[in-house]
Amino acid sequence: MTLATVTRRWVHVLVPVVILWSCTGGDAQERDTQLIRQMGFQFRDAVLNGDADVIASFIDEAGIPCVDDHISKDRVLSHLQNRDSWLFAYLFSPMEFEAKFKDAMHPVSLQRYFATAMDLELLISFSESPTRAHSNYACIHFRSSNFAVWPELCFFRRDGRWFLSDSPYDCV
Repeated sequence: MTLATVTRRWVHVLVPVVILWSCTGGDAQERDTQLIRQMGFQFRDAVLNGDADVIASFIDEAGIPCVDDHISKDRVLSHLQNRDSWLFAYLFSPMEFEAKFKDAMHPVSLQRYFATAMDLELLISFSESPTRAHSNYACIHFRSSNFAVWPELCFFRRDGRWFLSDSPYDCV
């Protein structure tokens, strides 16, 4: 048996396995990527329309993870309604945000960013997981050609649903 014969046999065995592996893992990740992309556009539209109810639908019952704690869902919902809160200003009130809260990490409100973004792209990434092709944690980077800062939204999956993670909340 020659080396060429052995190589051909391995190619015939390995190629279908690699194709099957990449298709099954790839299909799940592609579905998740499309779902996260849709969620990103829903979030953007909710911010542009001032729709706190849609934003609230992205929040887990346990609240939003924040560093090594959680911000309760009730507190987040309260901040979504409170015009003096950082979260309300960041999402819905650009003039208020820029007057009271803007800083180097958040030089512009998310509402103003979405309203004026040119060539908006959603770049989606998944964290690595040793047991899956992709993880239960995904982030969207909203990239625009007219801004140097790209806002990020991250989501975690629990019980088959995706929920807002530590961003956009100012957890520090």
